[in-house]
Formats: sequence, structure tokens, C-alpha cells
Amino acid sequence: LIERHCLKSKEPIAQLSEGAKQKLLSHAWPGNVRELDNVMQRALILCDGNSIHQDDVFIEELLTVDIKPVATPPHNAPVYQEQPVEVNLDTVPQVSEQGNYKDELKDKEHRIILETLARCNGKRKEVAETLGISPRTLRYKLAQMRDLGIALPA
Repeated sequence: LIERHCLKSKEPIAQLSEGAKQKLLSHAWPGNVRELDNVMQRALILCDGNSIHQDDVFIEELLTVDIKPVATPPHNAPVYQEQPVEVNLDTVPQVSEQGNYKDELKDKEHRIILETLARCNGKRKEVAETLGISPRTLRYKLAQMRDLGIALPA
């Protein structure tokens, strides 16, 4: 690696000092060859002359995090269990027998838009704000409604 980089930069080939060799050999190199290559390039930049010393070899140590196991709750801690949710179906609007939920949802949306248009006296910006949608989305929905033949107030 040293020779390759020195030839590439047209510099004399640098030599590793004994301390630099020991530092390189003592590292575990968990990365790949690119990590070693980066360290050697940096050492060539930092070295004075043709000798790479131990201080020129800068190896970044990965930070390790000490992960401790999560404590188990005491044996007398309360245990929470999921409870079934009770729903009163009498309060839920009826859905058609065919179960065409998508159409029913669109119908409901159209009714809400029409009611809001009436309440806001046709002011589109106010309608969009009331419904919590952008004016552009409202225009899109109104265009869809027109295409379906729904009469819209002027």
C-alpha cells in the first residue's frame, strides 16, 4: 500500500519504523482493507521525510457502548393484560348489505363537503381550513364530485 501510494504521488517510497509496525500489528482491523489503506494514506501525509513513525499512524478506535441487560420487574409488579373493547353497534351507522365500504365512505365525504360549503357560504378557502385540507385538495375533491354529476353551489 505504501509503495503504491508513493509511486502514485511520485514520492520516494517511505519506510515503516518499528514503532509504526507494532502499532499496525496490534490493531484488530475490524474493518476491511480500505480501512488500512486510509490509515496508510494518512500516515504518508503526516510523516516527515521517508520514514513513517508511530505517531504518524492514526487509527480511529470505534466507540463501544456498554449495554446492560434490562432489569426484570419485581415478582409482585402488576401485570397488565389486554382487555377486549366493547362496542355498541347500535351507535355505529349501518353499512349496506353488499359491504361496499369505499363507496359509502366517498358518499359520506361528499356530504360533509357539501354541508361545509353551505355553512361557509361557499368560501372555498374557509371550507378547506374547516375540513383541515389544503385548498388544492378541496379543488381536486370538488372536481371529482362534478365529474360524478354532483351539483355544487356556485
